Amino acid sequence: MADMTKKERALRDHYHKGAREVVESFGGTMYRQGSDPDSPSAHYRLMTEYGRLDVHVYDNWTATAFDRPRLALAATGCNPYTGKWNHHCSGFGNKDASKARVDQYLDLLRYNFEKVGARKWEPVSVEITPEEIDASNLERLRDRQACGEIFTVVGFDKQAAAEEISSQVTDHAGERPDWLVRSNLIHHLNMSDLEAYVSLREWRAQLAQEAPSAPAP
Repeated sequence: MADMTKKERALRDHYHKGAREVVESFGGTMYRQGSDPDSPSAHYRLMTEYGRLDVHVYDNWTATAFDRPRLALAATGCNPYTGKWNHHCSGFGNKDASKARVDQYLDLLRYNFEKVGARKWEPVSVEITPEEIDASNLERLRDRQACGEIFTVVGFDKQAAAEEISSQVTDHAGERPDWLVRSNLIHHLNMSDLEAYVSLREWRAQLAQEAPSAPAP
C-alpha cells in the first residue's frame, strides 16, 4: 500500500506482532510465513475443544477455520460449511486509531481462543484396520482425526493406492494427460491414510459399478 501513513503501518505491524504472540502463547507453532513485506502473514495450527483450528495471522485480521465445522458451530457461530471463524481488526487509518485500540482487538482474540480451549496441536498415531474402517461411521472417524488421532491403516500402502488411482484417472474427453496423472498422484499422497484408503475404496466401487455386465450365458 503505497499511500499508507507511517502511523497506519506501525499499527498494522503492532497487530501482526501481537496476534502472533497471542497464537504462540496458546502453543501455536508457525509452519509457514509469507514473503511479501507489504502483506505479512504467518500460518499456524492449534488444537481446540472442537478439533483442529488452522490459523493465518495477517496485519489487519486473523483468519481461522475449524477442520470439522459441525463440531464448533454451536459454540462459535463459525461458517457451517467452511469452518471459517475470522477475527478482524479495523480502523487503522482513522484519526483516533491507537495502539490501545489495537490492543483491545488482541484481547478479544485471546478471549476467543480461551473460549474454545486453544492449545498446542499434538496429534497421536492410532492404528486401525481396513475392516474397522469399513464397519465404522466414517464421519465419526473424521471427527476423531480432527481432534488429533491420526490413523495409520494397517497393511495399507498409500503410495500404491495413489498410483493405482492416478494411473486410471481421465479428463472429460477420456484422455490421460501427464499433468492430470501427476497432480492426481500428488493429491492422494498428501491425503491422510484414512482419506487415501477411503478414496481407493470408493474408486474401486465406482469402477465396478461402471464396468459392463457380463452377457448372460
